[in-house]
Amino acid sequence: MRTLKSILLAGAMLLTIPAFFSSCQEDAPQIDYTMSVTVTNDFSKVVDAINNGTLKNEQAIAQLTAAIDKMNADQQTKLQAIKDVLNSVNATLDAKLAAIEAAMKAQTLSLEGKLALIEDAMKAQTLALEKKGDALVAAIKGLPDYTAKLAAIETAIKALPNYEAQLKALNALITDQNSKLDDQIAALEGIMNAIPDYSNKLDAIEKAIKAMPDYDAAINGIKDEIANLVKEVKDGNKSEADALAEITKKLEELKAAGGIGGGSEPMPIPKNCIDLGLPSGLLWAKSNMGTTEPTELGDYYAWGETSTKNDYKNSTYKLYKTDKDGVIKEILKYSEKDWKTVLEREDDAANANLGVGYRIPTQEDWQELLDNCKWEAVTVTLPIELDPSQTKSIARWIVTGPNGKYIILPATGGFKTWYNDSDKDTYYTTANLYLYPDGLADKYSYKRAVALKWPIFAEETSSGSIKKPWLGTISRTFGVVVRPVFDRYSNK
Repeated sequence: MRTLKSILLAGAMLLTIPAFFSSCQEDAPQIDYTMSVTVTNDFSKVVDAINNGTLKNEQAIAQLTAAIDKMNADQQTKLQAIKDVLNSVNATLDAKLAAIEAAMKAQTLSLEGKLALIEDAMKAQTLALEKKGDALVAAIKGLPDYTAKLAAIETAIKALPNYEAQLKALNALITDQNSKLDDQIAALEGIMNAIPDYSNKLDAIEKAIKAMPDYDAAINGIKDEIANLVKEVKDGNKSEADALAEITKKLEELKAAGGIGGGSEPMPIPKNCIDLGLPSGLLWAKSNMGTTEPTELGDYYAWGETSTKNDYKNSTYKLYKTDKDGVIKEILKYSEKDWKTVLEREDDAANANLGVGYRIPTQEDWQELLDNCKWEAVTVTLPIELDPSQTKSIARWIVTGPNGKYIILPATGGFKTWYNDSDKDTYYTTANLYLYPDGLADKYSYKRAVALKWPIFAEETSSGSIKKPWLGTISRTFGVVVRPVFDRYSNK
């Protein structure tokens, strides 16, 4: 009887033979990588390309975002690299605005760090006063939710030198053709929270309401009521304090009518999630998607698909267009055409199946778990006929957070694909495509996703402990298990 290790070795040898895949059109198994790329130079090169006019618009922002997230440096170093662009007399306005938006979209920068960048942009002497509104627009476009947008607007208002500058920046945000309703409502709430003077506050609200475009009847009605409250003050029929108190209530109605969550109030912790006490405040589900038992595997999903299926290969993957042999003819989404490298809500299996607040964790979320938690391997010894060497096999990991609470991550038995992979290593998906060190132009950049992985057999470090899981790559077409996370401050 062949042993399990013999089977695995034979499989590994076959996978190294090019002829084995000569007749197959599907992607090969995983390729490991490390996050040790130096991206400061990549960041500078992208900035230079924007300054030279060779990179523009979404491509520029996407490449800058990728460079920031891949940068092998601490938060402070990343922030300083972006601040250097904002404060540079040689950087073009396009480069500065792209740097701001990219920073807001970066997964590896905290909200605190992003707010610090916004403050720096508002105070930057190299950014003309009339362009600070453009900087605020760029920042808001890159932020993911209402709470972050509101914090950014308040930070910008407080950092601007005077009321005239504040009003110009807010007007630029509200009148921008790409500005959304939640951007505009956040601007109104920011006025209420950040402008200290009653008269200036009411004047700014009046101008903002007039500048907002028409929406549906419910929203337009609330806008009219706010405008009437301001008019009553100016006519001497209502005090400023009373009017502002009523406007505060009307803003809550406006947010509700616009489908916006209630400001910074967090959602309650779902029963299927645990607060591990992580710096981000992110909650982790107790079990994988498709099960309620912490030690069960659950369902498998291809990257960017929101339902399970029987066959996981190029020809059945919804985001690929292939020929009859499974050869990829076109990548329909998340490619060099759109420069998207992080799952959008509509393609997030956790959000689609579990609802508001849930999502697939990013590689940064997994890294936070690796960096801030205690990882304990639960191992088993296979029968001697399967493993004569009696090497311990990892059954699951117990991951304990800073507050002492824990989650369990069971071994998954590999991934699902067009060939049998039941004996392969464990994989957990992320929301990120893998970006090769040489950039998005690489022909493989859009075919592989980042995944957390660990080997079937325990690997010991030099100190004798078992090596923790790490971030590797896997084909986006393969079926991989999902451990959801829950963001209490998300309204999406």
